[in-house]
Amino acid sequence: MDELKLFIEGIENKLKRLLIKQKALTEQVSQLNAEKVEKDRVIIEQQDRIEELKKKIEIMGAAKVLSTDDNTLAKHRIDEILRDIDKCLVLLNR
Repeated sequence: MDELKLFIEGIENKLKRLLIKQKALTEQVSQLNAEKVEKDRVIIEQQDRIEELKKKIEIMGAAKVLSTDDNTLAKHRIDEILRDIDKCLVLLNR
């Protein structure tokens, strides 16, 4: 009878330890999920910033080309811009 009681107490102790570990792991999962959400937000912000900077670089390149004395280079860039505008209009008309 005493052996059965000790066996049951051992199982109860192991169960309590498992419940404590489960609670700790659940808290850790929640913390990691919160960190992931924050990192995802930062990634999205950085991707938006990269797109903004790419657009600025493109604009600065166009401005540089248009400000040069080389008319053929400026005309070529204007033609490129017009083709891009035409592509956008085609997409809008679909």
